[in-house]
Amino acid sequence: MKSKLLIAVLCVAGMSNANAFDTLGMPNCGRWIKNKENSKPNSPTWQDVVNNAWLMGYLSGLNADERKGNFLAKASGEQLTLWMENYCKAHPLNDLADGSQALASELMKKK
Repeated sequence: MKSKLLIAVLCVAGMSNANAFDTLGMPNCGRWIKNKENSKPNSPTWQDVVNNAWLMGYLSGLNADERKGNFLAKASGEQLTLWMENYCKAHPLNDLADGSQALASELMKKK
């Protein structure tokens, strides 16, 4: 276990600063759109998977607040992903937290 952790730390330490930020930093709309453009149909990149997981995790965390109700009940993963893609095309300088919050607000209005 310790050796695997050491290897992971050394790999991250060996990255350039810009590359480490892209990999470990806040997912952003510019990166979301670039990854979508580089993806092949039915073959997402690892960054697509990370971005989608981040989006679903963020929305699930917001949805866990019982005071807000289950605003995700009527939305599919495909709908959420497509909404975020459209948001990012319109707001490429924003990060996914901005878009996720806007998406959650829109879904809360519709429930």
